[in-house]
Amino acid sequence: MQVIKRAVVVSLFFLIGAVALAEDITIDADVVEYDKEGGIVEASGDVLVLYKDVRIEAEHVVFITDAKRVFADKGFTLIVEDQFVRGARLDYRIDERTGSAEDVYMVFKGIYLKGQSIELAPEIVTLDGASFTSCEDEDHPHYNLTASNITLYPKENMLFAYWGWFHLVRFPLVPVPTYVYDLRPEAERKNAAPLPEIGSNDEDGWYAIERFAWHSDSKTHGTVGITYATKKGPGGLFDVNHSPDDVTNYYGRVGLSEKDGWWGGITYLRDFGGNGGRPYLRAPENLLDFQLRREMQFEINLSSRERINYERISFLPDVAVKQKRQPLYGDLKYAWEIRGGKVYEESTSLEATRGGLAGTLSYSFPEIPVGIFSLSTNFAGQFYSEGSRWGQIFGNLDLVKAITEYLGVGWGYRHVVENKGSSPFYYENYRFRPSHQMYASSYVDFGAVRLGARAEYYVPSWDAVDIDYTILGRAHCFDVMASYRALRNEFAIGVVLVTEL
Repeated sequence: MQVIKRAVVVSLFFLIGAVALAEDITIDADVVEYDKEGGIVEASGDVLVLYKDVRIEAEHVVFITDAKRVFADKGFTLIVEDQFVRGARLDYRIDERTGSAEDVYMVFKGIYLKGQSIELAPEIVTLDGASFTSCEDEDHPHYNLTASNITLYPKENMLFAYWGWFHLVRFPLVPVPTYVYDLRPEAERKNAAPLPEIGSNDEDGWYAIERFAWHSDSKTHGTVGITYATKKGPGGLFDVNHSPDDVTNYYGRVGLSEKDGWWGGITYLRDFGGNGGRPYLRAPENLLDFQLRREMQFEINLSSRERINYERISFLPDVAVKQKRQPLYGDLKYAWEIRGGKVYEESTSLEATRGGLAGTLSYSFPEIPVGIFSLSTNFAGQFYSEGSRWGQIFGNLDLVKAITEYLGVGWGYRHVVENKGSSPFYYENYRFRPSHQMYASSYVDFGAVRLGARAEYYVPSWDAVDIDYTILGRAHCFDVMASYRALRNEFAIGVVLVTEL
């Protein structure tokens, strides 16, 4: 037995030779004991184990060299990629990044998890007797969701919790059979809390929706919902998301209510053309020096009796190719889409083939004392098989100004450059008038509470288009938002869980 006191960095290459290990593992500790015949290294006192991007800190470690297996029985901290794990005991295969631990606390991309036990692997992490929150306060979070089991897919940035309770402060509010927490960038790090959605409008009256999540694996998940509306009666919802890879998504949904009956649809989305980093056109050096980036999306939407602008619409199907908003030159940006398909509107019994092209060009000026000006132009042209044509060109001028840290205002004007024809469908004409418009908005931010208002009017008649009010309550890791659209008589309130990096 070799004993080394305070091995500043003890390399296993040095101790057992390059034949024994293909990769370098280093151990730093107050005392390191090495049994060469048994292939065991025992370290104690401020132990630090390093292997590639894996870091383990502990008071006492036993390392089995042949299996590259680390045992820590007096507390440990494990850091690997985006995962920080602290616990009482650890059994870990350092080369495979797999193992188990007990009595753990874990941090992953802004969420905080606890568990009686944990199983670790690069593709999947499972915790039993667990809880999670996005509140940084470890002992007294504003909310947390307890669960008998939590499954985390680190590469897919998805978390699934089973059979638990949603707690606000320390009070258990509602039981939660399953819950899905989405950490993907497109989710904007915000997720609806497992609480009923409540609201009202003239079509439904007062309504409530309670959703329960489900999943079969990291690529397939969805929700089951129970609904009730005073004017529509009881009903239900079911939806499923399936993402076989990073660029493909299938979204299916079906619902029913006592009054409206069945509705549903399926949408296929496919991104193509790269991740925005590869140019497919670059101007010669003696011309404007810019590059167009490929950020495209293909969409097929097949649906029956889905509600759009309070109309029941069926797409049989609707197909689109979209260019997402991209920089054209400096702060000048553009986007466009081509769309076509067959549409059926239930209230008018009208079925027609529709096709068209739409696009936008926008530019934001550098900030000046009065605020930030931006200009944009939007155009759209559509044709319908029943003979209608609809062409539009709009110009928009916007100004926003943060007067202080707590107060901001905005102003905007939309000018109708051209509007010829109209759509034969009611849902496309919902609250539309071919008139210039002007709006003003403001907000007051008190930190914990933000109040906002926005009013929009037709010009020159000054008839009101919309008058909207919002109240946002912040509690560090969740928001409570209430909105009221006065002229539409629409009210909604909800709770959103927020993840901060």
